[in-house]
Amino acid sequence: MTIERIQQLVDIDNLDPMILSYLDYQAFSFQNYLVRCKKKKTESGDNRIYFELEDLEGRVLIRGCSITKLDLIAGLEEFHSAQKRR
Repeated sequence: MTIERIQQLVDIDNLDPMILSYLDYQAFSFQNYLVRCKKKKTESGDNRIYFELEDLEGRVLIRGCSITKLDLIAGLEEFHSAQKRR
């Protein structure tokens, strides 16, 4: 799943920034990034993983959601590969 596809799953501009409250999230490092993620049910009852990807300076580069952690990791790997090609 591409980052573009992940971003299409949620309206990024209207995503409530409190959805990733710092009281209830999981964080892990990925390459040189910090990923904060939180599972949350949608209004229809589906589970989603909402995430933020931060660089070393603490800037949020991507905010979005994914259906599974495997999809999330695949999207992050694709994003990292694209960043290296720049």
